[in-house]
Amino acid sequence: NFNLTNLNEKDIVSGIEEMAKLNYGGFFIEAGGRPQPGQGIAFLSDEYFKFYRVAIEQAKKQGLEMILYDDYAFPTGTVGGQMLAQHPDLVAKSLDMAEKDVAGPASVELAIPQGIYIGAVMMNRDTFELVDISDKKVQDHVTSQVPKGNWKVMVFYLLGGRARVVDYLDESAMTTFISMTYEKYQQNFGNEFGKLITQTFYDEPSMHHADRMWTPLFNANFQKRYGYSPMKYYPALWYDIGPQTAAARNALFGFRAQLFAENFIKRLNDWCAAHHLEFGGHLDQEEPLNPTPLNGDLMKVFEYQTLPTVDDIWWYGRSNPSYKIVT
Repeated sequence: NFNLTNLNEKDIVSGIEEMAKLNYGGFFIEAGGRPQPGQGIAFLSDEYFKFYRVAIEQAKKQGLEMILYDDYAFPTGTVGGQMLAQHPDLVAKSLDMAEKDVAGPASVELAIPQGIYIGAVMMNRDTFELVDISDKKVQDHVTSQVPKGNWKVMVFYLLGGRARVVDYLDESAMTTFISMTYEKYQQNFGNEFGKLITQTFYDEPSMHHADRMWTPLFNANFQKRYGYSPMKYYPALWYDIGPQTAAARNALFGFRAQLFAENFIKRLNDWCAAHHLEFGGHLDQEEPLNPTPLNGDLMKVFEYQTLPTVDDIWWYGRSNPSYKIVT
C-alpha cells in the first residue's frame, strides 16, 4: 500500500524485501491515505511516479512480478477524486423521472427538473398506450395536449451529484479516464509492460455507484444499434406497462449492460492488448443471481476480458454462483 500521507523510500524497500522473504511471487501497488492539501504526495504526480519507480527497481532486485492496479483504491473510475474534480461532466449520472397524472382531454405542462433532459412520454393508465412527446419541450417545460382518458405524463432526465466514478457507459468519458490513468503509467513505465509488469487489475466498478446509472447518449446509441428509439418504453423502468413490460425492461437494461461491457471492459482490454498487457480485474459483487443493477451481465463482461477474475472475502465453505460463471 502506498500511503500517500507519509510515503517514503525506506518503507517501500523494506516492504518489498519482506514480501520476498515470505516467498510472494509478486504484488500490486494500491494508493491509500488522504493527504490534506499541500501535504503528502498527489496521486499520479511526478513524485508519485518517482516512488513507483523505486518499487519497480526493488521488484527487479528481488525477482518479483508486478501487476498494474489501475486506480486509487476502489472503485476503479475515480482517479483518486480527480475525475469528479476535473471532469464533472464525465462522471456517472442517475436516470430520474418527474410525473403528473392527468385526466384528458386536457392541456398539461410539466416542469423539467434541473439536469440533462432525456425525453418525455405519456402513458394511458388503463390501456397502456405509450406516446413519445419528447419533442414537446419548450425551454424548461414539456407542454402537450392529453387525449381522453386517464394518463400519466413523465419527464425523464439525468442527474449528477452522487457518483464519483467515470461514466462507464460513455466512450468519450472512458477515453478521458484512460488518458488520466493507463496512459500515464505507459508514459512512465511502458518499457516494463510485457516484462516486469504483465497484467492489470481493475477493482469493483459497478453501476450501483449511481442510482439507476444512465448516460446522455443512451437513446442515440440504441437507435444506431437497433434502428428505433427506445424512448417510449422508459415508463417500464418504473411501472408495469402491460404485456410489453418484460421485453421493454430487457431491451433497456440489456443495452445498458452492453454499453458497460463494450465501453468500459472492452475499451480497457483493447488498450492493454495494444500495450503488451493482459487485462484483468473484478467487479463489485459478482455473486447476486440478478446482476442487472450491478454489472449488467457477467457473460457480456467476460466476452471481452482476457483474465477472468473474482474476489470473494467471506468464509470457508461459502457457496458462490459467481465462481462458476467467472470460471
